[in-house]
Amino acid sequence: MLKTVAGKRDLGQCEVSRLLMSEPLYHSSFEYVTQSLELNQTNEVNNITTENDESPATYKNLMNFFANRNQNDFLIPILHEISSFNQFVNKFKVTKGKLTLRMNPEKIIIVTYPKVHYNPALLEQYKEYCYYQLIKYSNWTINDLPIISDKETAINRFDNFYQNASNEIKELIK
Repeated sequence: MLKTVAGKRDLGQCEVSRLLMSEPLYHSSFEYVTQSLELNQTNEVNNITTENDESPATYKNLMNFFANRNQNDFLIPILHEISSFNQFVNKFKVTKGKLTLRMNPEKIIIVTYPKVHYNPALLEQYKEYCYYQLIKYSNWTINDLPIISDKETAINRFDNFYQNASNEIKELIK
């Protein structure tokens, strides 16, 4: 049986025991969270039509809660701990339309998209990079959307932000 499952390669004792007991070969204690950095999700609350009636049901995502965090009574006592969208995603999640704290935020790995790589030689790509880094790491609110949405000024705003950023933020951006 093992030869058909594993081919003709050598198997270690641990791998054999896991295969025989139908256990996974790998387990991680980290939780991966995928998060979009698109600002158009903030301007409008997403609509879903319910199966029972024709009225739309609405829900807020993490970007909505972050943009409006100054008006949220649940967040007001801890606003001083949240200085970026990245930190917000690390600490909170949306469960059944409500904002809740994450268990073990130190074991959260945030994967953001779209993925734009740092390349100052390509101007358009570098604008996109700066734009998404500002969304991810700056302390913006719903009132800052017209400014932060402007991709043409993203490079200058990112350079100013990076010069004034804390060492912790600079390490995260690297």
